[in-house]
Amino acid sequence: MAKYHVETEYAIVGTWDQPNITLTVLEKYLPRYFNHARKLYNLHKESFPRLHRHAVDADVKALVMRNLTHEYDFYNFCKRHLYKQYLALQLESNLR
Repeated sequence: MAKYHVETEYAIVGTWDQPNITLTVLEKYLPRYFNHARKLYNLHKESFPRLHRHAVDADVKALVMRNLTHEYDFYNFCKRHLYKQYLALQLESNLR
């Protein structure tokens, strides 16, 4: 059901593990709101430090992935959906 809503109700669902891809798609699909978003992000990304990041043990990761199977599936679906939009933009720009 959530995947259906992503495909039918939302123009873009981005992820922050690939911010430049997300921002590129946002700039192209919604330029009125996201014009120069990548430029602004790259100018200010140093002001968003990643504090207190510690390595996570492999057994903890495995436990979390086992318990959040549906959530990981949905997240990966959203990433694939975003990449398809990004690739479509790349193909479109190559045709020009």
